Amino acid sequence: MDAIELSDPDGDALTVTMDTEGIWITCTAGDAEVTVGPLAAATLRDRLARAGGHDRSTRS
Repeated sequence: MDAIELSDPDGDALTVTMDTEGIWITCTAGDAEVTVGPLAAATLRDRLARAGGHDRSTRS
C-alpha cells in the first residue's frame, strides 16, 4: 500500500492511498473526515487530466 499526504498550514489534509483494489481519497478538516473509493486508477488519472486541461486523447 502506498500513500501520499498533503496538508495546509491549518492542518487540513488530503491523503491518497493506493493498493491493488484501487485508490482512496480522504479529506480531513479538524474532526471531520470523508473518504471516497476505491476508484480505478486509470479512470481517476483520465478525469484529473481532463480537469487540468490535458485531455490524453489529444496528446501526441
